[in-house]
Amino acid sequence: MYIRETTGTLADGSKVKYVQLCHNCWDSEAGYSKTRVIYSFGRKDKLDREVLERLVNSIQKYLYPEKAKLKKADIGNTAEFVFQLAKRYGGTYTLDKLWKMLNLDSIIGKLLKERDFEVDVERLLFTMVANRALDPASKLAVEDWVKDNVYIPGLDSEVKVHNLYRAMDFLLEAREELEEEIFHSVSHLLNLEVDLIYFDTTSTYFEVDPSDLQDGDEFRKLGYSKDKKTGFGSGRHWPGRNQRRHSHQSLGLAGQYFRHECGPGSKR
Repeated sequence: MYIRETTGTLADGSKVKYVQLCHNCWDSEAGYSKTRVIYSFGRKDKLDREVLERLVNSIQKYLYPEKAKLKKADIGNTAEFVFQLAKRYGGTYTLDKLWKMLNLDSIIGKLLKERDFEVDVERLLFTMVANRALDPASKLAVEDWVKDNVYIPGLDSEVKVHNLYRAMDFLLEAREELEEEIFHSVSHLLNLEVDLIYFDTTSTYFEVDPSDLQDGDEFRKLGYSKDKKTGFGSGRHWPGRNQRRHSHQSLGLAGQYFRHECGPGSKR
């Protein structure tokens, strides 16, 4: 079974081509194979390509996936419209609206005015936040995530991992200003009560070989163990032992989170 083209002549003498679905059948009386037209798709210049697409879709489920993909690509290449790529947009669209509702784009944009960046740092920061919310991955994986999977509103260039790290450097440099601006924006927008603040501390740890610690590395310095584990606070460093740090979180009365800090755990 196959698709063929035939040429016919109209009343005015012009030539037109027709597309047909055919099958060769053996004629025992004639002693040779004859072509049988199973279905005519009509004139080629007026071809309904949706009919061909439905036929391909119904056939491809019986093929190996690789062959089905190639066959469908062949159909697509003959069409006026060639499918290239489809990306998800719903999640990033929603997050972008929330981002702008909280004025994060304006706040970051204001802080970027005095800095000379060749890339759109605000959009890169949004991209990392969106990735963390929708499909958490490494900074390197974000490159392909944006390239192949999602559409980021307002992002006009490819995402490169080194630019993501540059955006994070800016985030650290402008941290205090950002926190203050975001705090005031969110408090005003949501009419939050911040007369009383809860300050909570907890602890976590690194597992580090002391030989990897550099001089002056206070952040991963040996600390005091709340769990009374051997080796904490004794002044001795053992390979693989836990290096303690403190984590501080601040919450308002309504439970809104607005500040977080990490510090060395070498102090009680």
